[in-house]
Amino acid sequence: MCTAMRRGDCCTLLRSSVGLEGGFVTVKTAKTEETVQIPIFPLLRGGLEKALAKPALRPPFYAFPELETHYRLNPDHLTDRVRRAMKTAGFFNPKENEAQRPSRGAVQQEREPGLRKASLRDFHSFRVTWVTVALTAGVPLEIVQKVTGHRTTAIVLKHYFQPGRGSFGARSPESCRRWWAIARCRANDEFNMAELRAKLTAMEDST
Repeated sequence: MCTAMRRGDCCTLLRSSVGLEGGFVTVKTAKTEETVQIPIFPLLRGGLEKALAKPALRPPFYAFPELETHYRLNPDHLTDRVRRAMKTAGFFNPKENEAQRPSRGAVQQEREPGLRKASLRDFHSFRVTWVTVALTAGVPLEIVQKVTGHRTTAIVLKHYFQPGRGSFGARSPESCRRWWAIARCRANDEFNMAELRAKLTAMEDST
């Protein structure tokens, strides 16, 4: 959620790619082979510090070696874990052969024959969320593209920018600045959960 990285790039993240002192993760994406620079927000920093505190047993030195092993054996392992969590929270695609219970929303959407189902609420959807939040907050499209590693801005806008209706209202530069100020935390800033919660709670659909 803090990187907009694809699941394979997350699972195979090398320790050498994490620059805690500089405040960036530098990764050559597997799909497009683009090198991306991802700012390390405080929430992400906590997870990376915890992972890197564990001893590195043997090369290649992965940041999350257990996750890399699972991914190598089953690329859908991480996605399945997220879907199970979503189902517990009430988000799932009802099946005809299972007892019907109310669903708070589907996790996948059918596409034309031959294509995989579109991700609505699983691991890959966090990538869509990152892009949508960043662009809605006024982050330049070119910078978002640098983080995601997409080769064209058209792909970002067509497949990854999914704003709600409230986002189409007029936004003042001040509201964009304040929104991005919440998300854009420097690596050496202290993460204040209470302050963040208060700011988010104060927001309305229009802001």
